[in-house]
Amino acid sequence: MAHSFFVQPVSAEVTFLLISMAGFVVGKFFHKIKLPDITGQVFLGLIIGPSGYLILDTLFGTGDLVVFSEHDLHGITFFSDIALGIMTFSIGTHLSFKMLHNSGRRIISLALFDSSFTFSIVFCTLYFLLDINFQICLLLSSIAIATAPGTIISLIQKKYSRGVFTKTLVGVVALNNFATILIFVFAKAITRIQDTSDGVGILTSLGEPLLVIIATITFGVAAGFLLTLTSRHQHSQSDLFAISLMAILINILACRYLDFSALLVNLTMGVTYCNFSYHTAKVTKLFNNINGILFAVFFTLAGAHLDLTQLKIAGIAGAGFIIARIVAKSLAAFTASKIFGYPDAIANYLGLALVPQAGLAIGLVISLSQVPELADIAATVSTIVLAAVAVNELIGPFTTSKSFDLSKETGQATPRLIDFLQEEYIVIDLEADNKWNAIEQMTDFLVKTNHLHSITRDELLEGMNKREELMTTGLGNRLAVPHARIPAKEQLMGVIGICKQPIEWGSIDAQPVDIVILIATPEGMDNLHLKLLGAIARIFSKEPGFQKQLVASTSAAEAYDLLQSKEVRTINSYIEQL
Repeated sequence: MAHSFFVQPVSAEVTFLLISMAGFVVGKFFHKIKLPDITGQVFLGLIIGPSGYLILDTLFGTGDLVVFSEHDLHGITFFSDIALGIMTFSIGTHLSFKMLHNSGRRIISLALFDSSFTFSIVFCTLYFLLDINFQICLLLSSIAIATAPGTIISLIQKKYSRGVFTKTLVGVVALNNFATILIFVFAKAITRIQDTSDGVGILTSLGEPLLVIIATITFGVAAGFLLTLTSRHQHSQSDLFAISLMAILINILACRYLDFSALLVNLTMGVTYCNFSYHTAKVTKLFNNINGILFAVFFTLAGAHLDLTQLKIAGIAGAGFIIARIVAKSLAAFTASKIFGYPDAIANYLGLALVPQAGLAIGLVISLSQVPELADIAATVSTIVLAAVAVNELIGPFTTSKSFDLSKETGQATPRLIDFLQEEYIVIDLEADNKWNAIEQMTDFLVKTNHLHSITRDELLEGMNKREELMTTGLGNRLAVPHARIPAKEQLMGVIGICKQPIEWGSIDAQPVDIVILIATPEGMDNLHLKLLGAIARIFSKEPGFQKQLVASTSAAEAYDLLQSKEVRTINSYIEQL
């Protein structure tokens, strides 16, 4: 029998301090040896938690001692709820409708394929191949869809990853967690009423969870609007952080009394806030600043709560669940990408990135155990899910981390001079009769894709036209860079238009224009503005074949990949080096 290192139960404060310090140090060590720090933290949790004696006994034959008992860990379980709230809110803040005009179809279709493939393949594997109870298969298949948002967000930040693949991954994770909650609620309802022959009774039983879901989403949307209104006139970073954190905490507490999913509420609040507040980028950055210690504690705690004895108990069913889930996610990404022509990086590596599974899966199992009539089923589902979580949280960080490397997006989040060269700011089918019409269209596109709060669309267009009237912005090499100044409180903005039919611009070399890059620079950034124009000019003057490739792009994602090519990145120097 294992014994705790501490003779007496440890206070919540001491437990939190020791776990945060140990998780932070071990994470740094694993990072130094080129391994995901999350894996180190989960493994540390396994060692110091109640399951640690199994590992120590297996490795050294002396496994009668653990550091923290179940009682010690129970005292800080509140922290996991807060961490999950912050993580799901952060995931939601990445789903800007303004930014999804180019990638929305891709993200939605991949999420649909991921959800349907994962549910179907896991269900068929468990039900037809392993002959497991129908009700259990139904619940496990819905839980299999979930991906751990905390792991994804943490690795994106640690790998400084950004690009088409990364944005697609975040969007798919947000949507498949939505899908998981929706499908699980109905799977649980069907499980409870499978013996009911009364059609009216079945419809009534299914209607109840639907109403709960609608109420939960409505609550999250309302919380998002309230947060937007409350923070509208707040510009202090500390005030913004405090208001946002309080909103997350209020949601968590309210959901305990209302029997809503706190994950779904905070996710919905994040999406709403992202699309109606111009403070989103600042708030997201503030939470990123605390994520180091946040993730260190959360993943160490997650490891400490994993029960390795479940691996043996789950047996073939657990192995089938894990393998079928990974195969399904990889096959879904590959199939959707080939059907719709998405980039090869998404086809080949998105499935690997979706392997991590933790918080939501465990939360759904807990909710299942609270239904008395499903007690027997809950025990089996819990065993298999916890075994899968233990494996997926150990191998998932490796596969996700590797996917960023293979997609060549590791390190791309470092701020650069031309930092608006992103997929969401590119339009590939710009059609205009003349340059004035092109400037108007591109101005509208900039307003559509950015949050402007101190200048109107008409004022911005007037500034663009006045600058063009002074001197042509056709720089030669079939490139035009119309630009204007905007109030200092705004940030540097830009959009790119690719013309399939060249536009006469009155350029200095008398050539028509294929590429239009419209820039809005805040007042007081004259030096940055000049360097920006110089960098853009060098990109097109030093790469003769680059422009033809760009004009031939069939999608914004393809154009983005060209703009991120090695040669262009070299010219597009880092801001820190200026």
